[in-house]
Amino acid sequence: MEESINSHLITYLQEKHSNNIDNLTYMMNTIYGIHVKQEKDLFLFKYGITNVDWSEPISRECRGIICRYHNNNWSIVSRPFDKFFNQHEIHCSVHDPDVFNDNIKMMTFYDKADGSLIQVWYDNMQKQWRISSSGCITTKNAYDSEKTFEQIFRETLVGKFEKLAERLDKNFTYLFELCTDENHIVSFYNTNRVYLLSIRNTQTGEYKNKTQLRYAWLNMTDIYPLDISHHLDIGNNNTLSDIINYVNNDYHIEGVTYPEGIVVYLENIPVAKIKRQDYLKIFKIVNAGNEKSSKKTIIATIINQNFDDIEGFLTDKQKEYANKKKHFFRKHINIVFNDIKDIQGDYATQKDFALSVQEKFIGLNMWMRFCFKNKKMVEQGLITEKMLFEYMQNNLEKFVNYSKDW
Repeated sequence: MEESINSHLITYLQEKHSNNIDNLTYMMNTIYGIHVKQEKDLFLFKYGITNVDWSEPISRECRGIICRYHNNNWSIVSRPFDKFFNQHEIHCSVHDPDVFNDNIKMMTFYDKADGSLIQVWYDNMQKQWRISSSGCITTKNAYDSEKTFEQIFRETLVGKFEKLAERLDKNFTYLFELCTDENHIVSFYNTNRVYLLSIRNTQTGEYKNKTQLRYAWLNMTDIYPLDISHHLDIGNNNTLSDIINYVNNDYHIEGVTYPEGIVVYLENIPVAKIKRQDYLKIFKIVNAGNEKSSKKTIIATIINQNFDDIEGFLTDKQKEYANKKKHFFRKHINIVFNDIKDIQGDYATQKDFALSVQEKFIGLNMWMRFCFKNKKMVEQGLITEKMLFEYMQNNLEKFVNYSKDW
């Protein structure tokens, strides 16, 4: 197994969880605000919506990074981008205009695609290339679509993924942006697209430079016409103020309505996002809509653990509502978890079990269904809060619509 270097997460995991992973999920969530999703020997680490300490390098690494635990050793198997912030956010490394301006000559600027991050990585155990999102090792359904992100990704590539994979280097993680009607956010694309965003050495974390990235892209385009985030010529825009003005007034992408904005790179590393004001306004309207739709969007992002993607764009009233909902969901999950623990035990008949469930969850049909579906685990006391949260995610639309009745 290759050694993963330049990773604060791997250092922590080796020091604290090389011999025992029983309390891994609890410790990562308690100390860093990081959620852990496990599939056998694979673990995906993703920051949550609350209690995240962005000053911790470990927290910033956990943007969907996937690690393997094997023979008491941890290694990275897929390495997406580390967390980087909107330029105006305080945790952004170039938040200060003077710092930004001092480094502007060394910066490069690229289109920011508005879609879903797809990470493609080679599984040395299964001896195959795999497709993951930033939130799931095995991808789940895209929003309201009946298809998973992997299915949409493969369909957009018109069945050419295996051919493309033959051109990929197994030592690297390939980062794509999936922009289709089925995972639409704000920007409208005249065709469904897959963008090659970046290529990152899975173990060292180093990024391919723009020349290497373009060469790798060209090496794939004879198989499928992938898009690539274009390197932007900023001309005489020599200050942060100039760049912001350029993004809002002159920047455009051919075939895209309401483009999101740009990504700022420094020494091949993405350090900031600068988004168009019209995009942000449309985001609030299209992705949130009227007050009812806005509330549904907020609830969905809280359940789906991507609330931080919209938090900076909300009005004060929406933030107040979101804070109440975050508190509500934390409290609600805790209550449901304890109620399910109370149901634990041996039941003489199915009817006895059903009566016990109905007594606890009268009026909460979704949780009744959960208990009936997981009867043995409920009886044995094996249900975890993580399972409850994932159940909500897997039934997102129902819970979003249902939540107003809780």
